[in-house]
Amino acid sequence: MKRTSLLLGALFTLGVQANEKRVFKHVLENGLTILVCPVPGQQNVSCNIAYNVGSKDERSGEKGLAHFIEHMIFKGTDKLSESDIAALTHLYSGDSNAATSFDMTHYFFSLPPENYKEAFAILADCMENCRFDADILNAELKAVIQEMKKNRDDYQRTLIQKMITAIFPDHPYHYPIIGYKHDLWNLSRENLLNFYKKHYFPARATLIVVGNVLPEEIFDEAARCFGPIKNPQDAHAPESRVIISDEQEAHQVVLYRDTPYPYLVLAWIIPGLKDKKHHLTDAISHLLTNGKLSRLHSLLVDDLKIATSINSSALGLFDRDLFLIHGALKDEADIPAVEQLIQNSLVALAHDGITHEEFLRAQTHLKSVLYDLQIHNDEQASLIAESFLAFQDEEYFFKDHLGNHEDLSDHVKNYAAHYLRPALMHEGILLPISDEEKPFAQKWQKRSDDLDTQILEKKVRTSDIQPIQWAKNVQPAVLQKLAIAIPEQCELANGLRVFFHHDATIPKISALLTLSANAYHDCPEKPGLYNMMCMMLKEGGTRKFSGHEFASLCESHAIDIKVAPGQLSMDLLAQNAQQGFELLSELVKSPSFAAEELEKVRFWCMQHYQKFMQNPIAQAHQIAADILFAGHPKQRNLLGTPASIGSITRQDLIDFHARHFIANGAALFISGDLSAFSVEKMMTDFFGDWQQGERQLDPEGHVRPVASPTIHLSMERDQTVLCFAGRSVKRTDDDFEALLLYEQIFGKGMHSQLFKLREQTGAFYSINGTLIGNTDNYPGFWQVITQVSHDRIYEAKTIIRHVINDGIESITQQDLESARRAINVKARDLYQSNAARISTWAFLTKYNLPWDYYVIRGERLKSLSLDQVKKAVKKVLSLDQAVTITVGRAIL
Repeated sequence: MKRTSLLLGALFTLGVQANEKRVFKHVLENGLTILVCPVPGQQNVSCNIAYNVGSKDERSGEKGLAHFIEHMIFKGTDKLSESDIAALTHLYSGDSNAATSFDMTHYFFSLPPENYKEAFAILADCMENCRFDADILNAELKAVIQEMKKNRDDYQRTLIQKMITAIFPDHPYHYPIIGYKHDLWNLSRENLLNFYKKHYFPARATLIVVGNVLPEEIFDEAARCFGPIKNPQDAHAPESRVIISDEQEAHQVVLYRDTPYPYLVLAWIIPGLKDKKHHLTDAISHLLTNGKLSRLHSLLVDDLKIATSINSSALGLFDRDLFLIHGALKDEADIPAVEQLIQNSLVALAHDGITHEEFLRAQTHLKSVLYDLQIHNDEQASLIAESFLAFQDEEYFFKDHLGNHEDLSDHVKNYAAHYLRPALMHEGILLPISDEEKPFAQKWQKRSDDLDTQILEKKVRTSDIQPIQWAKNVQPAVLQKLAIAIPEQCELANGLRVFFHHDATIPKISALLTLSANAYHDCPEKPGLYNMMCMMLKEGGTRKFSGHEFASLCESHAIDIKVAPGQLSMDLLAQNAQQGFELLSELVKSPSFAAEELEKVRFWCMQHYQKFMQNPIAQAHQIAADILFAGHPKQRNLLGTPASIGSITRQDLIDFHARHFIANGAALFISGDLSAFSVEKMMTDFFGDWQQGERQLDPEGHVRPVASPTIHLSMERDQTVLCFAGRSVKRTDDDFEALLLYEQIFGKGMHSQLFKLREQTGAFYSINGTLIGNTDNYPGFWQVITQVSHDRIYEAKTIIRHVINDGIESITQQDLESARRAINVKARDLYQSNAARISTWAFLTKYNLPWDYYVIRGERLKSLSLDQVKKAVKKVLSLDQAVTITVGRAIL
């Protein structure tokens, strides 16, 4: 689960006074707590039920049960079949998911306002009536083992988990959330039922609803659905098992893996979330590593250039927590120096506290983040759940914990002096494995795979996936017509088109500047030039502001500017619009590409290339592009090559910028609170003198027929990436909407044909399929991609090929109706926020589509017949001119 800083509580929600109630609470007679956070104007409602049970509540022989039950909860109840919950979620045009942590488990639905109450009946049914069918358990067990292998291939995550295990020898945090294979192998239906009955009941649950809702309506509906559920007679509060040694000891964990660079993780035991002190670690994290001006980033990354990234955070554990500082280093030999410099920074923090400038910078940044949070219901629901389960305070998130500078500085000093001392530092190091050690690692991996095969081949699911029962009689509510925002527009004398819309929902502005020179204009002779130029824009500063001055202005005013080939985006507080658009125009018109920053950025580019080469999924994508689009602009890898990266000069960057960053063909999209200024005047002031230049057209590209090769790339990983890919259509093709419809049925979500393969066989943990990937003015691609263990490659290939070849024949008219609803409701997200809105306008402008395109598209999708969809899909989805790719140890 993604954690959002609890320090956000230092700032109040827009329009809500410090003493105004934000979260409304009601407790049913059976003990179920209901928390409702109304957010007017939102087009989706988050329904989240959180149970006060996590992996720390497992006993001997139960390791992994909390997580495994999370997987099994939606696999059928006495009323609902195995397929019903996924089908109902699809029918109601929503999404569902779940997560397990050390301290809690929660299940959540995101649904449109017309259907959100339907989630209550599902969640209530799952609270007391789950079946945990033994046959389904067998398939899911295999999927969880695949998840375990996938986690092992995330080396940084593995390192942190092993550090947690070493640091907490006497606490249940010692054991990984997913458990151990030897415990999972022995799971039974009885194990699951016993744990479920022990922990899943109203008194240990909290229902959180966030969105455009009325609290009293929620309370009434929750009482109707959950009220009849009784607690077990022996229900009791969770046992307190906080056993943590206070001895001053430090642990070291060193891992050797197939990684291109060393990675360092330092950890300190700190008070848990229950102690309500995490606003201090959030403040410390912000001043240490958040932004270019933060203490450790400026020291280690910019000044000394011995780290290429540095981050910090608390994990958010309830009982005792860990504060982590971690980053990628240039050289293993620098580890002692980096550790000493970090320790020195913490000692200085304990002695001097934070400066007033750092306080103001953090305050402005957090205000911006809090405003963003107002349009993310799911994140708000998770935060409310986390704070309530940790310390029973549903309003904690909205309270002022920051205080003034002097008090915060004193608190930070005391905290750092007590908990972040050098003597209490634990160390984790991830190092590249030597060639001499690789054969031994391969032998160990083979033994592990062979044992998995031996055990799991006996865990066979013999039944077919249970058909839909309850869902086939459900009639979802009619969705309201999509509300769209149509921008005003003007054009400057130099050809820059400006599209803008005033929305005062939150006092922020988002802007997106698109250029006529997109990613396809990367230099063929020096690939990676466009990417390096984008990275250099902010680092190198402008003629008016040095790189440090530019960063200082951005971070002091909470102005977030991102640069990528073909576009620049900006997010800022409305009160800082003048400063923000000046900085954006400076990057566009007069970057300096400071020579002293070039080698640092060059090294970053080299490191990105190394990470790309060690990423199995990225490699599979590139192999597919090399074959399907050989010689075409779509084949290009924007990261370049070591040779091209090494050859790029400062003059190359200057010339490329002058040639491609021009006003002609560019468009600027702006949405947010524009009440304080005239858009046309401000854009004229800052962009009116931007050079016009010659508009850049997409380079010509032709695709050639391909055979159906099978390609393998060797890479030492627990799992092997399996990818099928072929060419698709252009965005303007008449068959695009038909493919969009089938894509929903084929590869999107837990109701898709591909996900059903997982349910039936457990051959993989996750699988994704698209029919219109990267579709634009050139043909896109269709793709199926998953990760499987060595022993299941052949099986996975066989069952996926079957769906690719024959899946289209099994779809029904009801499938099309569900897909249409899902697509139409997802269109609401395109106008939900300022950032989404401007991206939507940019897309519509690029393809000369009308502003009401997504309204019209709904009618077009409705007119497509089953036969039309099948005909369109059969033209594209074929293995005859596709590539099959494996990246990993397996060659089958």
